[in-house]
Amino acid sequence: MSINAYLFYPLALYAFSQTMYQLYMLPNYVEYLKNESPGCYYTNPNKLSLFVGVLFIQICIQFPVMSITRSIFMKILPDKFPVGSKIREEKAEVIGERMYKLFIYSIATIGQFFILKQSKFLHVLLWGDQWDPEYFPNYPCVKIPTMLDDLYVLKISFHSYETLYSIVFMRKRRDFPEYILHHIITLGLVLFSYCTNQLSLGAVVMVTHDFTDCLVSVFKIFSDVVGKTWQYVSVFSMILGWIYFRLWFFQYYVIYKYYTLNSNTEHYVLKNTFYFFFTFICALSVLNWFWFSLMVKGIYSRVFKTSNELLYQMSKEKLN
Repeated sequence: MSINAYLFYPLALYAFSQTMYQLYMLPNYVEYLKNESPGCYYTNPNKLSLFVGVLFIQICIQFPVMSITRSIFMKILPDKFPVGSKIREEKAEVIGERMYKLFIYSIATIGQFFILKQSKFLHVLLWGDQWDPEYFPNYPCVKIPTMLDDLYVLKISFHSYETLYSIVFMRKRRDFPEYILHHIITLGLVLFSYCTNQLSLGAVVMVTHDFTDCLVSVFKIFSDVVGKTWQYVSVFSMILGWIYFRLWFFQYYVIYKYYTLNSNTEHYVLKNTFYFFFTFICALSVLNWFWFSLMVKGIYSRVFKTSNELLYQMSKEKLN
């Protein structure tokens, strides 16, 4: 196994065990919230149909979209990917995967942004109107914007599918250990923030990460395919977006904000889920820094090494 595997597999196992423990405790949290504020805790009547519907849609569109995109790019890729070569097939496959993800992340980002614009949770630095958002006012009776509950169910379905798909089909990836760790953390955060009525801060986490995933997907599609100008635009957009949203805003305005709000809380649910949420968002931050180091390494290699094979391998590096 690689060095990364020795690091990320134990972390993934730990994250999985923590998730299972919180899943065991979840009925207690739900019962407490129902008894404390019965008028504030309700079950989305459409959650099952939304979950199953999105799951079905993903199954129906992912493979056709990836297959069609792959076929198109197999025909139009530049000569640096020789016709009939394995490297051409792999590049077309990467683009097909990224086109599908760009479609999904773009829809999610746009939906999250316009839903959060209806709330008081969107910071000015995310084009909102709040300089100091209060994510848990009068918890658990937090007023959430229309459709945020539905969007959360859609995201739970999406991340459930992505986790299962990765386990079944992506086990041979070089970065599978960190990839599966990322999915466990993400699914855990989305699922338990929904079930414990902590949607406000969770939605901000999603919008910052989904938007940067869009930029990463654009870079992966453009890399070594379009002209140099557009490649430069895509790589600088990706790097700047990653630094702004994941390495700066997420660190201070999400992680630090969550710590200051809930580290000393006396509320039963917030107190007992604090360690779980805080360690998971910190682990997500560590992954963000790790993937950023891969970006820097890839750019360095592109600048100082010139072989076509290396250029392609850098564009094929999996970043999430």
